[in-house]
Amino acid sequence: MALRYAHGDASVLTGIKNEYARGALKARALQYFTERGMTPEDANNAQLEYLSKKAGARTLGNIEARTTEALSKAASTAPLVIETSKLVPRTNFPDLNKVIEQYYARTGDPAVRNFGGAVETFANNYALALGGGSTVVAESAKRHARELLQTAWSHGQIESQVKFLQRELDRELAGVQEGRRRFLGQGQGGQGQPQQQQLSPEDKAAVDWARKNPQHPRSKEILQQNGLQ
Repeated sequence: MALRYAHGDASVLTGIKNEYARGALKARALQYFTERGMTPEDANNAQLEYLSKKAGARTLGNIEARTTEALSKAASTAPLVIETSKLVPRTNFPDLNKVIEQYYARTGDPAVRNFGGAVETFANNYALALGGGSTVVAESAKRHARELLQTAWSHGQIESQVKFLQRELDRELAGVQEGRRRFLGQGQGGQGQPQQQQLSPEDKAAVDWARKNPQHPRSKEILQQNGLQ
């Protein structure tokens, strides 16, 4: 419990009502850092850094989850766009916007409405994915998808354009995942520094502190103790 508190998990104090016990836990947490040659100020900075990194990782994880969800929805809709497009003659509907308008009006040929609905759903999820999964649809991304699909529709290339947009979504997700890995110190492609990835959370915090304070007398020793120098 002391190690958890040392690294910013204040929830461990919730069930401890006795002030003496709470004080003892805090003292043991501080001792963990002082045993590694850090001053109380250094220990406090290490705790704050850990909390900041934890919050940042949680935010990136949430963005990745939302982006993945939007990407999955867009991917599941893409085949429907291609399939329904085959049932709508371009000679009768050369303008894709007219197809979408008919979808919202809920009138006319069901095949046209189905195609319009598939296009709108795909464009919405495309925009959501590029916007980090935000519930507020990025209108610029949605317009971008519509414009590309409009051009492809008029040239009979709807399938190739849908696949192009899917590749854009794949790159977006890969970028989010790589950003999270770099933030967590895992390096490009999740390779990074294998020794540090195997460290316990408390030792990793000490190593992070040592790397950011290379002139401190204890920094070199901390890195050597963990096989990183």
